Amino acid sequence: MNRIGFLFLFLSCGTMLSFSANGDMILCNQGKSGYSIVLSSHAPSPERHAAKELQRFLQEISGAMLPIIDDSAALPSRAILLGENRHLETIGVDIDFKSLGKEGYVLRTKGDYLVIAGGKPRGTLYGIYGLLEDRLGCRWFTPDLSRIPKKETLSISSLDETIVPVLEYRDPFYSDVFEGDWVLRNRMNSSHAIGVEEKGGKVRFGNKAFVHTFYKLVEPEKYFDEHPEYFSEIDGKRRREGGQLCLTNPDVVQIAVKKLKRWIREDPEATIFSVSQNDWYGNCQCASCRAIDEREGSPAGSLLHFVNKVAEEVEKEFPDVIIETLAYQYTRKPPKTIRPRKNVVVRLCSIECCFCHPLETDPEGNNVSFREDIRGWNSLTDRLYVWDYVTNFPHYVQPHPNLRVLQPNIRFFVKNGVKGIFEQGNYSPGKHGEMSLLRSWLLAKFLWNPDYDYETAMREFCEAYYGPAAPLIREYIELMHDRVLETKTHMTIWMPPTSRHLDEETIKKAEDILNRAEKLVADNPTYQLRVREAHLPLQYVQIVTGRNVGDVSFILKDDSFGPDPNHRRFEIVRKFKETAIALGMSHISEGRTMESFLSEIDQKPASYRALKMENAASIFHVVPELGGKIPSWKLKSLDHDVLCFPEGWREDCVIKRRKTDSDSKYTATVQGNKILLHSETKDDFFIEKEYSLDHSEAVLNVKTRIVKTGNQKGNLPGVHTQSWWNLGAPDELYLWLGDAEKSSLFSLGGLPDDRKSRFSFSSADKGSKWLLWNQSKRIGILAGTPEQETSLEFLFDPKNKRARIGESTENSGRNEFLRQYEIMTKDPVKIIPGYPRKAEPLERREPEIWEPGPDDLQLHREGELSRILRDETAPKGWCAWMPGHTTEWAVQWHFDHELLDPEKEYQAFVTVKIGKKGEQGDAFTAGAWDTNQGRSMGDIRIAAKDVKGGEWVRFTLTKFKPGESQYLWIAPTANPDNVAEIRIAGFILERVDR
Repeated sequence: MNRIGFLFLFLSCGTMLSFSANGDMILCNQGKSGYSIVLSSHAPSPERHAAKELQRFLQEISGAMLPIIDDSAALPSRAILLGENRHLETIGVDIDFKSLGKEGYVLRTKGDYLVIAGGKPRGTLYGIYGLLEDRLGCRWFTPDLSRIPKKETLSISSLDETIVPVLEYRDPFYSDVFEGDWVLRNRMNSSHAIGVEEKGGKVRFGNKAFVHTFYKLVEPEKYFDEHPEYFSEIDGKRRREGGQLCLTNPDVVQIAVKKLKRWIREDPEATIFSVSQNDWYGNCQCASCRAIDEREGSPAGSLLHFVNKVAEEVEKEFPDVIIETLAYQYTRKPPKTIRPRKNVVVRLCSIECCFCHPLETDPEGNNVSFREDIRGWNSLTDRLYVWDYVTNFPHYVQPHPNLRVLQPNIRFFVKNGVKGIFEQGNYSPGKHGEMSLLRSWLLAKFLWNPDYDYETAMREFCEAYYGPAAPLIREYIELMHDRVLETKTHMTIWMPPTSRHLDEETIKKAEDILNRAEKLVADNPTYQLRVREAHLPLQYVQIVTGRNVGDVSFILKDDSFGPDPNHRRFEIVRKFKETAIALGMSHISEGRTMESFLSEIDQKPASYRALKMENAASIFHVVPELGGKIPSWKLKSLDHDVLCFPEGWREDCVIKRRKTDSDSKYTATVQGNKILLHSETKDDFFIEKEYSLDHSEAVLNVKTRIVKTGNQKGNLPGVHTQSWWNLGAPDELYLWLGDAEKSSLFSLGGLPDDRKSRFSFSSADKGSKWLLWNQSKRIGILAGTPEQETSLEFLFDPKNKRARIGESTENSGRNEFLRQYEIMTKDPVKIIPGYPRKAEPLERREPEIWEPGPDDLQLHREGELSRILRDETAPKGWCAWMPGHTTEWAVQWHFDHELLDPEKEYQAFVTVKIGKKGEQGDAFTAGAWDTNQGRSMGDIRIAAKDVKGGEWVRFTLTKFKPGESQYLWIAPTANPDNVAEIRIAGFILERVDR
C-alpha cells in the first residue's frame, strides 16, 4: 500500500516531474514548475525582453511562474536556456550562431533542458515566440486580441529545429499593426514598428531616407537657379518641377554622397538608406543619360549607374550600410548589363499589376510584363526587395478581394530571389481600412512562412475576431472573391466603386449575409462593432454609387419639395458614420480625411418651397429656388402625373454660355392664376418667368423674359428647356411634329426596348408644335413652342418608360419666349391633319458622330482648374478651359454608353487650341479610361513643338467599343513655361464603320 501511495504522489507533483510517459518534457503541471529560465549575464536587451516574454506567457498558459536567473550561477537540474549561454557547452549543445544570421534560431531539447537560442539581435526573441506559437498554440491576432491557451499540464515533445527566415525584411505596412509587440510576436521586422528599440529592434531605414529621395539629396530650391544642369533635361530643356536628377552629372553624385553621409552620421542606428527617384516620371533625357538608357534598354540603366557610384563612395566610410533604390514605373524594366553593387538593394514595385489574379499565372495584362521584370532583376542581383500593394488607395474602405492571392504572390516573390517584402496598405493614423487586421494577420503568417496553411490562418482569425458570426463573414469574403473572378475583373489599386464586380445583385447578397451576421452578435458589443466594421465597405459602395439604394427620392409634402427623410440612403449613411466614428477612422483614402467624407455624405439635399397652382383640370407646383423647376403636373381626372417626378420640367437661361439659373436667386409672387418669378443675375441681366393655368383646361403657359440692365453688347440670350414626360412605353407612343404648312407623324413602336434612342430635329424639320401621344391610354402632351426655337431633341428611355424632350432657342435676338403645354385626353383629330392616318416608323438610326455640349462635360475644381468659356473662334462658339500648370484630368466627358452600339467600334477625337509660349516639353495628354477595368483604353501625349499655337486642331485619341463607366479625358502637363492654357472645343466619338 505504501509503495502505491508513494507512486501516486510522485506522478501528481509537477515539481517532481520532467517527462511524461510518452517522453514529452513537462514544463509545468497544476500551476507549478521545476524549471528556471537561464539567461546569459551579458545578454543584450532583446534577449532579456525574450526571457520576460517567455516567463509571462508560460505563466498565462499554466499558472506557473518560472524564475529568471543568469548563467553566472550553477546550472539548475532543469532549465530553459536562452541565447548564447555559457551552459550550452556544459550540456553538450553546439550552435553555429553565425549561420543563424540576425533572426534565425534553434529550438532543441537535451535531457532536462530546452534550448532557445538565436542570432542577434532578434533570433532568440523569435525563438521564444516560435515555441509559444508553433508548439504551444499562442496567437496574437491583433494588438488587442490574442489567444493564449490554458493548460494544467504544459509539455513539449522532443525538439531539434533550426529556423532561419527566408525573407530578411518583412513589413505588413498597415497602421493597425505598427504596435511593436504585435510586430515582434508575429516575427515581423517592420520598418515602422513603434516601441521596439529595446525589445528587438527592426529593419531601420534612415529617418530622412525611406523612399523618393532625389529632391531631398539635391534640392531644386537650392541648386536649380545656378545649376539647372543638375536636373532632368526633357525635350531639350532642364526641368525644375516634375523632373528627376541628371544621373550622369559627376557633381550630382558628389552632392548626393555628401548629403547621404551626413544623414548616416546623424542616424547611426539605421542600416538602409534610400537613393531613389521622385514619385513621378520625368527622367533625364540628356545625351549622356540617354546613351546609357538606350544601351541598357531601360532608364534603370542610368539609375543604377548613378546609385552604384553613390554606393561605392558611401561604402568607403560606412561598409555596413545598404543603399536601396527603386525599380518603379519607368525604371521597372531591368537593364541589360549593369548590376547593382553588393551594398545596393533594388526594390521592385508592382504598382501596375492586377491584384485579384496571382502574379505567377495570370495570362493577361501587366502581370505578364511584371513576371518578365522580376525574373530579369533576379538574374542581376541576389538581394532583391519588392514593394507590393495590398489596398485600394483612393478607396481604403472599398471591398478589395485580394486575400486569396497574398500567399501565392509571396511564394512567387521568394521563388524569384526576393529577400525583402514591403506590403503597403492603409497607413493612415486612424487605421481600419477594408479587412485591414485580417489582411495584416495573413501577411504576417505568409511573410514568415510562405507555406503557412491559408485555411488555418483564415479560420483562426475569423473565429477569434468575429465570434459566432465567423461563418457568415467567411461566406461574405468568399462571395466577393468569387465575384471578382466571375466578372473577369482585373483589380488595380485604383479600382472605383462602380467596378463591375460590385454590381447590385452581389451587393444585395452580401448585404443579406452581413445583416444576418450583425443579428447573430447583437448581444455582444465587441463582436458587433467588428461585424459592423466588416459591413462598412458595402455601405461605402452603396453611398457613393447608389447601387442597391438608388438616388435619394424627393417628395412633395405640405407645399415643400425635398428629399424623402425615410429614404434608405440616409439610414445607411447614419450607420456608416456611427461605425467610422466608433472605430476612430481618420481617412477614407490616401489623400482624403474621413471627416471630409462624412461631412459630404451627411449633407442632405435641401428642401425648397413649392408654390402650388390648380384649376378644375390639373394641379402643378413650381420651385422658385430651383430656377422655376416644375417637378409635378397632375391631371385630376386620371390622377396621373404627366411629368416624371422629380425631374419634371426646367428651363435654363443661358448667357455667355453659362446657365444663369445655377447662381440666381428668385423672388416669387402669386397673382391670381399666375406665379411670377424675378431674378437678378451677375451679368447685368434680370430674368422674369410667368406661369399660368388656363381657367378650366389643363393648359400650362410659361413666359420667360431676359432683360438687359447694362450696356453690354452681344451676349444674346438663349433658352434651353428640358422636360421628362410620363406617358408610357415607346410601343404605345406617337410623335407628331407640325404646323399649318407641314406635318409629320411617327410611330415609336419599332424602337429597341433595351437601349435608349435619341433623335434631333432642326427648325427646318418641324413646325411650331409637337405632340407626344399615347394611343392606347388616350393621353398626350401638345406643346406650342417659340418661333425662335432652333432645335428639338427627343430621348426615349424604354427601361423607365419615359421620354425626355429638350427644346433650345439660341442667338435669336429676342428676349421673350412663350411655351404652352396642354394635356390632351381626346384623339387629336383637330390637331393632326387626316388623323387617324398611318404613321411613319421612327427608326433608331444611330448618329455616326456623337459630340458633347458644354453641359455634358465634367469639370474638376471648376473655376480654378477648369471652366466653360465663350469662344467665337471655336466650332460651336464655346470651349472648356484649363491652365497649363497642372496635370489634373480636369475636363472629362462621361458619355452615355446606352446611346452607343456596344458591338460597334468608335474612334475618339479631341479638338484643342493651346496658348503656346515655347517649344519645349509636352503640351497636353488625353485619352480614354475604363473605370470598370481600371485601365487606359488608349492615350496620347502631344509635344509643344508639334502644335501650332492659337489654332484649333483635331487630335486622334483611340478606338474602342463602348461600355459602362468609360470616359474621355484631357489634361495639361505642368509645363506653364511653354503652354499658358489649353482650350477644348469638345470631344468627338465617330463610328468607325460609317
